[in-house]
Amino acid sequence: MSISRGPAGMEIPLSILKTYPRAGDPGAGFLIPANRRTGNGIDKVFKAVIIHIGQWRYRMKAMVYFTSLCLTMSLISCSTGGISSNDGEAAAVSAPAALTGKKYRVTAESGSGVFPSKGTFTVVFLNSQSWYTVKGDGANFPDSWGMYSYSSSGAGGIVNADDSVGSQFVFSFTFNTAISGAFVATSTADLNSRLSGTFTE
Repeated sequence: MSISRGPAGMEIPLSILKTYPRAGDPGAGFLIPANRRTGNGIDKVFKAVIIHIGQWRYRMKAMVYFTSLCLTMSLISCSTGGISSNDGEAAAVSAPAALTGKKYRVTAESGSGVFPSKGTFTVVFLNSQSWYTVKGDGANFPDSWGMYSYSSSGAGGIVNADDSVGSQFVFSFTFNTAISGAFVATSTADLNSRLSGTFTE
């Protein structure tokens, strides 16, 4: 089986080929005829062909490396949603572990039953545990005070309030940011009563 032909068309069988010995040549590692390493014209032709093939191999390796690098970077970008996407994401919001000492301004946007349809009030959770005060807007919500219990999970929390107006209320709220969010309140005296709105520190 032949792999090439010389300038005179002579076939060169595989059995007489050896590895080209010069490691510094781009084509090192390719096979050339053992009886053609004499510096004559035929040898120069073989060497030129080998160098050309070696240069082609290096170009192909560079292209494969560059393509692999681009593919790897694309996969990393897709898996992370972009290099800066994680840095841009907001941290998960959690409800406070306790309400003691906190003050919130509450805006009622919709109400029914025992609740007014709208209005505002400010609630202060006192430093002494389990007590709160309410400063109403004077038109829709009266001033009041009472005792409360509180529990939280994730971004949500529940306040059970025993108010001085003579009713018990359950406030379920969710923090959208570290200081604000939305709430829904119900009355234990009238399960059809409902109040919803927003709050902020």
